[in-house]
Amino acid sequence: MAKSLRLTLAQVRAAGRVIDECRELGDNLSLWRAHLLARLATLLPAQHVLATELSPPGPGTPKIAAWGDTGWPAASNRAEWEAWIRVAEPTDSPANLRYAERTQPGRAACRRELWTDPEWYGSPFYEWVRKFGLDDGMLCMTSGPGGVILILSPARVLGDRPFGARDAELLGFVQTELTRHLGRSLATSADLVARLSPRQRQTLDCLLDGDGEKQAARRMGISPGTVREYVQMLYRLFDVTTRAELMAQFLRRYRGRPGPGPA
Repeated sequence: MAKSLRLTLAQVRAAGRVIDECRELGDNLSLWRAHLLARLATLLPAQHVLATELSPPGPGTPKIAAWGDTGWPAASNRAEWEAWIRVAEPTDSPANLRYAERTQPGRAACRRELWTDPEWYGSPFYEWVRKFGLDDGMLCMTSGPGGVILILSPARVLGDRPFGARDAELLGFVQTELTRHLGRSLATSADLVARLSPRQRQTLDCLLDGDGEKQAARRMGISPGTVREYVQMLYRLFDVTTRAELMAQFLRRYRGRPGPGPA
């Protein structure tokens, strides 16, 4: 690596803090992903950051299994983007195709590395993102357990300076280190916890905090009988019969994280 592109010690430490903070939230996909996006927006910095998880390779094109984003210049932009991404194929973004053709997985690429200015500013895709006030971006893809693909793509607003090689180095470092924990201390969309309803998730958190059913009922504002029903749902879902078995499964699954604290 050229000396001019080396990350500073401060950048490495900041990136490490981001990863550790995500791991603290790691058994909740929505929380750790939202925290990652918010911290990346400050660390890089970037206006908008999108995280996309693709399903493992199989017949046909990989499908979008989960996604999250932060930092729209206007709140109304998100609804239109969400409508598009729910039906989009990964190949609908030309940057994804260029990245797959030219760039080693795990290394972030700036837009200018994938597209020349004339290509980018003359493309239909740019015309589409420009209405959201966005312009220059980066892209990084890594493969996690079971072939799950994680894509991070930060963007800056029109008129902001474009991303450079050092920005790409920082994004690639964060994503490579993050990927080491996917499927371990960081949940993915393939994990059972990602499929829990909000009430099931609340019940699980209460159990992991050491609450009894009556305590959980008070915290959740529901009856102990309803809590008992959620507990039985969790036992069936995780194929356990006792709270001890459930907690042991979580301690094994999310090893390296602090254990649950007192209620």
